[in-house]
Amino acid sequence: MAHASDAYAGLASVNGSALAYVAVPGEVNTVALSFTPNVFTLTDTTAVITAGIGCAPVTTHRVTCPTANNLTPSAAVDVGNMNDVVSLASVPSSVGGEISEATETTR
Repeated sequence: MAHASDAYAGLASVNGSALAYVAVPGEVNTVALSFTPNVFTLTDTTAVITAGIGCAPVTTHRVTCPTANNLTPSAAVDVGNMNDVVSLASVPSSVGGEISEATETTR
C-alpha cells in the first residue's frame, strides 16, 4: 500500500532485467544508477523514490531492484522537465527529460 508521502515520489520498477524510473514532473532530480551482478541500485539525492514492482526501498532516496539471471540489463530513466543530473555506471540505458548534466561510466 502506498503511503501519503509516496504521492509525490518518482517510481522505480523492474521487469525481468529492465529497470524503469519515472520522476515526478516539476522536481529537480539528481540520479545515480549503478548495476552489479543481477542488482540495480538507484539513488535520487534530491527527490523521494517509491519502490515499485520488483524493487525494495533502502532509504527514501534509494532503492535496489534485483534482475532476472542471465539476461542483459537495461534501464530507462525519465527525469522530466527540470534541470536534472543523471549519472550512469555500467548500465545500457536511455535517459529522457531536461538534463543539465549526464555522465556515463563503464567499469
